[in-house]
Amino acid sequence: MGTGGSSLILGMVIQKTIEKNPVPGISQHAHICLVYRGVAGVHTNDENIYPQTGEMIEFRMPKVATTWDEFVSMTGSRSPNCAVC
Repeated sequence: MGTGGSSLILGMVIQKTIEKNPVPGISQHAHICLVYRGVAGVHTNDENIYPQTGEMIEFRMPKVATTWDEFVSMTGSRSPNCAVC
């Protein structure tokens, strides 16, 4: 499957485990970090879901702050204790 290919399968197993064991108040979205020689990458568990009804459902990670200033802008506060979900 090429470099990182086995991590695709591991990510799918983790995603299905999360879906089958939902916890109230905890999102099913996840960041997946792959690190191997010379490469590090962070990805989301976005996917298109096709139920038997035939209508595609897009499962997409909501916007996530990547800097402190972006976090402050998104939450409207400079206190790390008042993040919102």
